[in-house]
Amino acid sequence: MSNQALDALAIAVVLTQLTVLLWVLIRRRGMRPVLAVNILFALGMLIGASQLIREEPFLGLSLCVAELVVLTGSAFGFRGWLSAKIIAWIGFAVHFTLSLAVMLFVLTFEFKCCGYL
Repeated sequence: MSNQALDALAIAVVLTQLTVLLWVLIRRRGMRPVLAVNILFALGMLIGASQLIREEPFLGLSLCVAELVVLTGSAFGFRGWLSAKIIAWIGFAVHFTLSLAVMLFVLTFEFKCCGYL
């Protein structure tokens, strides 16, 4: 993946989350878009964390457990459970914060070594 593709991906992820957040806060018709984005991002993070388990078992398992909590909370949030909605909002806030941090990191540095990007 090139630096430009990584930059575009990081920006697209943050813009998607920001758009969904503004959509839910402005329209005030429920948090279904947040729940849907949470499920998509939690599934993506679960795939990445499951690949990380081979190299760093504790970190990979910790991430898997955290993402399973967010995934379960978001799924039960569709049923209207208040505790699940609270978990989903916390998960969304964590995902959004991490996405912003990754975007700033990716846009700040250029990766040149090792052919990974």
